[in-house]
Amino acid sequence: MSGTFLGGKRTDDGIPLYALSPYAYSATDKARFKGFLYTASPGTATFDHQLEDNIRLRGGHYWVKGSSVGDSLSFQVVDVDNILGSGAGTVVTEYVSNLPVAPWDHQRELLSPTAAEIPAGLYLRVVYVNTGVSPVNLGVDYLWFLQV
Repeated sequence: MSGTFLGGKRTDDGIPLYALSPYAYSATDKARFKGFLYTASPGTATFDHQLEDNIRLRGGHYWVKGSSVGDSLSFQVVDVDNILGSGAGTVVTEYVSNLPVAPWDHQRELLSPTAAEIPAGLYLRVVYVNTGVSPVNLGVDYLWFLQV
């Protein structure tokens, strides 16, 4: 059973009670946070991370420092190397499209109620549009699950 044992609490039949983690997907999967730090120069910046394992992506968190009015953010899954046969650079899906970023330092959680299966070899891509004149610091923490 995945979760946290509730300090000695049991059902009437003596079965231990557990509280599932908010990050639980299934008892056979292991939650992983994978974090990246980026600097987005003025204009459009693209950041890619190639997946080494098959994962179930649930979402994650991001934070920005130094954003401007008009900045935006997109999260995509991309077939950079044509492993699916649809052409190199194909955007397989875009989970978040041109999300406006507040013009102050902030962070936000983006979680889907379900996890999407993504095969190894594809890339998680962040596209940041920086409308300001100074670089923006961006942190992204993905939440995914590895099948074990």
